[in-house]
Amino acid sequence: MTANNPVDFIECVRRGEFVLMDGAMGTELERRGVPIEGSGWSALALRDHAEVIREIHEDYIKAGARLHIINSFALARHVLEPLGLGHEFENLNRRAMALFNDAVTRLGVKRNALWAAGSLSTFAAGIGLPLILGVTCDWGQGEGFSVTTARGMGGPVSPLEEMLPQVIAAAESHDVILSIMHSEADVTDAALEILHRYWDGPVAVYPNSGRFVDLRMQFDTVCDVAEFQQSAQRWIDAGIQIIGGCCGIGPAHIQGLARAPQAQI
Repeated sequence: MTANNPVDFIECVRRGEFVLMDGAMGTELERRGVPIEGSGWSALALRDHAEVIREIHEDYIKAGARLHIINSFALARHVLEPLGLGHEFENLNRRAMALFNDAVTRLGVKRNALWAAGSLSTFAAGIGLPLILGVTCDWGQGEGFSVTTARGMGGPVSPLEEMLPQVIAAAESHDVILSIMHSEADVTDAALEILHRYWDGPVAVYPNSGRFVDLRMQFDTVCDVAEFQQSAQRWIDAGIQIIGGCCGIGPAHIQGLARAPQAQI
């Protein structure tokens, strides 16, 4: 969180407030015509298409999101080095944060009413105060529910119920929000059912929607706004206070949720 006298994020959650997150950055860049060039492409977008990133932040702010994830997903040094940008590690991360702040300034919005967080993926270092642990979920081949802790990086895949006690034990002495993210809505529902057996603390949900073919999002497979609202209603009814979107979910989905009665809590 980078503001003078900011509203404390954790205190808002403790008071039971609903916090609307933004949606995807990467697929929204793709939707707006930014070229996809393999590993680290969103880092190249930061260098070559900064104005589009700022516009996306502006659209999510106008949509009503309060918690925003900056474009830091591919800004870890080991991702930047093959692109010849390893020496720009610090500058690019600072630029990602600056673009969000620029969006806030251009819209004339009070900065202390919003929060910025960095992506906590295996591809990037996190930037921002609240610690959000992302859990990417899939259905295994005959083995039920599993968690990928390093998607695309050869990381381990473990049954969710096997992994959760370890995650929760590590989180007990901290202000931690566990999240189910980058997972389709039906898988998210199943993951939440398991998570709630072990965890009674705050939970965030930001699901995927849509199918990738050769790393390209097939936007005609993304859920519509009404479907997203229906899923969000289930999660709010289950006590989820923080909801946004991952791949495929754009500003229209977030705006639709912001205007829905169930989000006005």
